Amino acid sequence: MPAARPVFKQCTCEECIEKGGRDENGEPKGLPVAERLIAAHIQRVRADRSGRNNAGADLVASRLSALGDTLSVSTVTDNLGHLTLS
Repeated sequence: MPAARPVFKQCTCEECIEKGGRDENGEPKGLPVAERLIAAHIQRVRADRSGRNNAGADLVASRLSALGDTLSVSTVTDNLGHLTLS
């Protein structure tokens, strides 16, 4: 008996839209993914995206911290036109 052929579904998750692009009407084309693998594919994409988002937030936080370490705080005296670095 021949093996069953996989049924493909057009996936329009964020990653597949990025890779597959959009059609002439601006609608997402996405990419074909085996129907039986869609759930695992979506879970992987979500996990990757949340990991990237956390890594991005961590990077921003570390850069802001480093920037704060290198900059002096500006203080404003009674005369607003006169700023001094302390």
